[in-house]
Formats: sequence, structure tokens, C-alpha cells
Amino acid sequence: MGITGRVLSPLQRVAALLLALWLGSAPSVAAGERSGFPVQVYIEPQARHAAFADHPGEALSESTLATLRQGFLDWVSVVLAAPSKGSAEQVLVILRKQVAESQAGLLLGAGLFTFVKNRAQAQLVVEIVHQPPLAAAAGLVETVIGRYRRSGLIELVLLRSGAPSDQFALRTALMHAVGHALGFAHSDAGQCNLMSSERHLCHVPFPAECREEAVDTRCVAVAVAPLRVLDRAVRTGRTVAEFPGSSER
Repeated sequence: MGITGRVLSPLQRVAALLLALWLGSAPSVAAGERSGFPVQVYIEPQARHAAFADHPGEALSESTLATLRQGFLDWVSVVLAAPSKGSAEQVLVILRKQVAESQAGLLLGAGLFTFVKNRAQAQLVVEIVHQPPLAAAAGLVETVIGRYRRSGLIELVLLRSGAPSDQFALRTALMHAVGHALGFAHSDAGQCNLMSSERHLCHVPFPAECREEAVDTRCVAVAVAPLRVLDRAVRTGRTVAEFPGSSER
């Protein structure tokens, strides 16, 4: 997904500047010498095969790469949607198939993430790993498991069943793992939450865009309290390693 520059309105420039200042003093996600935001992200363009260590892997399609980049833009949308004050317990974000390039440029301009072409420069690396399912089942949709490693590695394990992958499943699995990289622990609350170990997506009684059979949208919720913890950590200069829940997932 190419990003092109455009002229922002005064309100958009102010919003981007405020978020950049809000995030500007934060430390590195990975344990390394580099620190601060934006977090430098590298998406490995070759998928690994869990059962064949010597297999060279296969190149990811451009649509898959765009889906992975979209997952990071989705996290920026979550941060922007979080209220700074009030008693709301969670913020609900509607994910659409893909944001326009102009909006993607604005989200990247907020300063939370940036994509790099050199793995050695990255603070956070995303890899896709193909793994056969434990048991074959006709019609079973591909399952995605997102795992965050403390070293700054995110593994997205695809349990292939022959069915086409749901891009929203890939995005939300990635977002869940990125949440751990940002320091969020699992949420075991009864209501849906992106950081829940089981209920990443929200359905009823939320807006119509969140219905289970929706084709072009999905909805996720993130608890406001940990977002505010992230805010305080950024402002006080704490490291991500000091967050609850930053261990391997």
C-alpha cells in the first residue's frame, strides 16, 4: 500500500501534531538500544513453514502485506478513538476493509508506527508461519494465532485447512499481538475486548456494522483504563518492559 503526501487541513495538522507530541517521548517496544516513537516495524515478506526448517518459504502476496500494514493503522485508530476523560470503560472501533491512502498517510503521520525495509532497523518484526492444522476438517476456515515474543517478534501462525483466509482474522490476530508488544495484558472481562484471549471481535448489541455476518466491517473494543496507563507511561518515560503483560504470549 503506497503512501502519498497530501495537504492537510489546519485541524488535521493540529491533531497529528498533538498525537505526535503525546507519543514523542516513549521508549522502544523491543529490548534494544533504539528508543522512542514511531515504532519501527518490519514485515517479513517471506512466510516460514513450521514443519520444514530448511524450506525457503513463499513470498507473501501484496494483498496480505497490505492487510498486515492495515493492522498497525487500525491500532492508531484505536489510540485516536480513546477518550482522554470520562467514565467510559471501553472504546469501540469499527474496522473497514482498507482505509484510503490519504487517511493511511494521516494515520502514519500521527507518529505511532513507521514501516522500514531493513529488518536490522526494526524494533518490531512480523512473521507469518504456515502450520498444518492438528486435524483436517472440511470447510474449516483458516485459523490464525498471534504470538508476541519479548524480543520484539510477532508470529502469526496460520493453521491451513485449504479454505481462504479472512483478512479480518489476520488483522485482529495481529492487533492482539501488537497490543501485547505495547504492554497490554490479556483482558478476561465478560464483554468482548481486543485483548481478550477468546473474544477479539464484538457483535450484538453493538452497531449494525458489528453484526457477525457483516462482510466489509468488523468491530473491536479496547478497555480505556489500559490505554490511559499507556498514556501515563509515555508521559513519565517508563519502558514498555515495565508494563503489565509485556511477557511472551
